[in-house]
Amino acid sequence: MPLAMQVKVLRVLQEREVIRIGSNEPLELDLRLVCATNKDLLAECNAGRFRNDLYYRINVVELVMPPLRERDDDVVLLFDYFARQAAATYNRPEAVLNSADIGLLLNHPWPGNVRELKISLNAMSCLLWRLSKDWPMPCNSPVQSRRRGMSRFLSSFIIMKKCSLNRL
Repeated sequence: MPLAMQVKVLRVLQEREVIRIGSNEPLELDLRLVCATNKDLLAECNAGRFRNDLYYRINVVELVMPPLRERDDDVVLLFDYFARQAAATYNRPEAVLNSADIGLLLNHPWPGNVRELKISLNAMSCLLWRLSKDWPMPCNSPVQSRRRGMSRFLSSFIIMKKCSLNRL
């Protein structure tokens, strides 16, 4: 966030009021602030890219959440949750994992964290439905039009993502 914006945010937090554009009347606020970042804000303060006073204003309770690649137990739970969600959303059969699938999921680094897992599962739900209908796949896809097991598909899907061929 630019330093000029940080000054404005700090003022709003301290004064608990804003003046809307086109108005002269202050509007009182009753707000709670939840902040999330992937940066070390204390280091950003030391480097002059984040205001110290804003840091201490917002750093009341700190909750550190490790990346998904460091939470193996969560990957499978989140996969199951998102699989049910995707199946309901797209009216598709739910993706089911076997032990080989779990190994593939746990070995993938998930640089996009939970968001990447969810988006991948949504795409897989659509593609698995296409496979189940024996529809032809896109010509640049490593997945052929015949049916394959979930493990082979999941493996191909992750390879496709790594090779930036995930134009679904």
